[in-house]
Parts: sequence; structure tokens; C-alpha cells
Amino acid sequence: AACILLFPCSEKMYAARREEYKQCMQELKVGIPQTNSVRKFATPAARSLFHIEQVSSFGNACGTIAAVHTLANLDLEKIMTTGFVVGGSPQGGPTSASSSAAIVDLEMKDMTNGNSRGNEETKHGNEGRCPIADFCSSFRSHSPHQRGEALVRDPNFQTMSDRAATHNAAQTSCPSRDGPALDHHYCTFVPSSPDQQHGEENENDIRVVELDGTKPTPIDHGPMRGAGLALDFLRGVCEVVQTKFVGAD
Repeated sequence: AACILLFPCSEKMYAARREEYKQCMQELKVGIPQTNSVRKFATPAARSLFHIEQVSSFGNACGTIAAVHTLANLDLEKIMTTGFVVGGSPQGGPTSASSSAAIVDLEMKDMTNGNSRGNEETKHGNEGRCPIADFCSSFRSHSPHQRGEALVRDPNFQTMSDRAATHNAAQTSCPSRDGPALDHHYCTFVPSSPDQQHGEENENDIRVVELDGTKPTPIDHGPMRGAGLALDFLRGVCEVVQTKFVGAD
């Protein structure tokens, strides 16, 4: 499961995000510890995920970044056989990429003809291949900034993003990519385990992790309580949203 969140950006929210940014930068300077207890945000579970920086030249594209973050950090093969990505936004709210649900839906349709992420044999740009899987395979060893720069230059994502933003499923008119900053922002939440970086998943230590292209690292919001089901994960996301987003405002 995954959850895409659209939220308003108030002055209090910006202040909380600035403090979180400082904490993340301090944690990133001390190297990667062996346990989650050493860090508050940039834990091994968070750092194991595929993170993309929303570079300034991308413009108003946080909806696209959230969709790519979601699809790049889930087991796509498992999703196609057992479930789907769960997306959410405040009812009636404006969007920064017009409709993240539209681009997620279009991307998932494209992925039915591609492989799941992490296929090292996948070559970037091959015709008929899954764009997300190709991108992850080609840029897995790169930095978040390098991935963001590459995403801007990739015509596949530019086309899909523009198509989704102007799709009839979009809830609002499409804002200009180079227009003024918008007062709402997208991020996504995915489950992650410290053992994920070794190709394993410990069901007893699945954590709720936020991915936001404007933050220096994925944010670990703590362990998920329950049996590891999708509903348990969504409950964990709701707790984070109530505490860290609604509570900050």
C-alpha cells in the first residue's frame, strides 16, 4: 500500500518543515548508523528508499514527484497481482500537478507491460519498457539531486506528466509549470523496512516513511503497528498526518 497526500502550506507548516530540514541535514552529516534508534528521521529504513529531489527547473511538479516516488518504491509486480496504490487528497482542494490520481492511473497502465523495479537487465529508454522501472534501474546508484536532474531531462516523464495533468480525470485546471508557487503540496507515504536495503523485508519492523522531493531525505515517522496489513499502514499514515501535518498548523 501507499498513500499520496495533498496538504495546504501555511506559515506554521513552513516553520515546522524548516526545523525538520535542519534536523535531517544534521543527521545526514554523521553517516549511516546500524540501528534506527540513533536517528529520528534519516534512518536506514528511510535511506534505503529511492529518493528524488524536486529540482527547481522542474517547476510546479510535486504531484508528479509524489507519483514517481510512490511507484518507484513499491513492489510493482505484487501490486499488479494483489492490489493498487491508494491515493488521497483533501476534498475539493487544488492540485499542483492537477491530479496525481490521473498520473498514477496512467503510469500503472504503462507498467502492465514493464518489469518491476530493480531489474538490472532493464536498459533505460528501451521501447515498450516500463519508464519507472527503467529509470530506477539506470539511476539507482545516483544521488537524489542527480535523479531529479535526470527526471527533468527524460522526455518519457515529461510527456506522461503533461498528459496526466490535462487528462479529463483531472479535478482542476492545469497550472503553469513555470508559474508562481502554489499554496498546496504533495508528498507520499510508503512502508519500508531496515532490511529492505538487503533485499529482505522484516514484517516485525515495517516503518511509515514519507517521501517529499523538497526534503533532503525520506522521513521515517516510526514503526507501523499491527499485523503488517495495508489497513495497518494507512492507520499509521493517518496518525502521522494528524500529528505532524494537522498538528503543526
